[in-house]
Amino acid sequence: MSRLRWIACGIALVVLATLLFRPTEPVAANPPPERSFPKDCGLRVTRKAPSEVYYLKYPESIRVGDRAFLYGKRVSGITYVYIPVSEIEGIEEYGNVDDMKKANSIP
Repeated sequence: MSRLRWIACGIALVVLATLLFRPTEPVAANPPPERSFPKDCGLRVTRKAPSEVYYLKYPESIRVGDRAFLYGKRVSGITYVYIPVSEIEGIEEYGNVDDMKKANSIP
């Protein structure tokens, strides 16, 4: 074989070895962007396991540490709640809180 072929084979082997034997590192993915809700919308949130339903106003999507939560004020109370996104089965968004109250018969 000619010297040129030996050099070409050597380069091809180095490239192949580089592609096959790279160190394995965990892929760092960016977290998904937070969902923003309109200021005066209302949300009907259903949790999976206990089948609880929450009616929220002023909802926000926030992160605490590495967990995502849906945060908002309860319509029929003075408390704010943090609902883990991983425990949410469904979300219904209404244009405003009054429309949500009418649709779900909330006093």
